[in-house]
Amino acid sequence: PFDGPSFERIEPLWRSQLAYQAVATTCLYWATDYHPVVEWAAEQLAQNPNQLSEDLRLALGDLAMQRADSGLLQAALAGLDDGLSAAIRAAALIIDGQWATGQAAFEAALKQRKGEIGGTKRLLPDSIAWFYPLSLLAQSTPRHLELARKFCVGEAGKREPSPYAGWGRWVHAIDVRLG
Repeated sequence: PFDGPSFERIEPLWRSQLAYQAVATTCLYWATDYHPVVEWAAEQLAQNPNQLSEDLRLALGDLAMQRADSGLLQAALAGLDDGLSAAIRAAALIIDGQWATGQAAFEAALKQRKGEIGGTKRLLPDSIAWFYPLSLLAQSTPRHLELARKFCVGEAGKREPSPYAGWGRWVHAIDVRLG
């Protein structure tokens, strides 16, 4: 079983990395084995937010967005103004059903993220990136569907991705919808 006081005695850099891995794994795979570490990290955010790494705070923001926990989301992203935190905020808007506002916020976040890390693909973790095409599909116009397809093809890395893998499923669904 997880022991928070013992975990706190681990060297801070390693402790932060371990907590980040636990939160990120929970975000991607909903691995329940890591819930005690995730809850410990959330408690640390509430008690000592300045002692958590930016990566861990962003991962907690991702988790809070997926849980629709606005208090944790605000605490995790407080003072962060990078592209990833902007994308998490945009995804929260999309979860709230604000499709057009979320789309605009996502596009601004993607532009900011491109400037931060360069490149045009895989700018965001998959746990966050899928909200952008979701916002476009929800708007249901041919122009929005084409934008969603273009984004998904770019993320897949192939013009004709396999309909059985990752972003290819999105491309296939959009192709079916487009006719």
